[in-house]
Amino acid sequence: MSAITDFYSGKPDHTGRSLEDIWKYNNRELEHTHDYIQWLFPILEPAYFNRSSPKLLISDISKFKNDKKLRHNLLISFLIMLDFYGLSCDLNDSGILVYKGDDYQDRKENWQTGKNHNFLRITRILTSLKLLGCEKVSLAFYKCLIKLVEENPIGFNFTSLEYWKDAVKELLLDAVD
Repeated sequence: MSAITDFYSGKPDHTGRSLEDIWKYNNRELEHTHDYIQWLFPILEPAYFNRSSPKLLISDISKFKNDKKLRHNLLISFLIMLDFYGLSCDLNDSGILVYKGDDYQDRKENWQTGKNHNFLRITRILTSLKLLGCEKVSLAFYKCLIKLVEENPIGFNFTSLEYWKDAVKELLLDAVD
């Protein structure tokens, strides 16, 4: 196994934290701790800000796509981050919907600021979900973000929007077909 699949299977990260430890973070910890997001949402590129985080391997992608438990844990991580952003998600047989949660108005003040490190995190989340077999979840998250941008364009920066679109561009093309 790799560091990523080991971590998502219950082994600790480089600091001794387990996946469950990070899931227990409060919103303040999620905002101000900067070395967990690469573990929760790994991507193929090395982490620029956290050099000790592992890079996603092609073998990890295959393992996640073929292991329901790994994807289930990934979705729990996603739901925790959605809650952090004040968003919610319904996953059912008819589809996936990401929408404003009950505390959206309070939570948006912390990240819809025009330029914010959470925009980089969102790009990572979209990309990781797409790579690890949760393409529909990634696309639903993107669609929610676009609605939020339409409602409050000054809360976002257009450079981030381009990165988000680029992260899901194949999924957008597939959705049109």
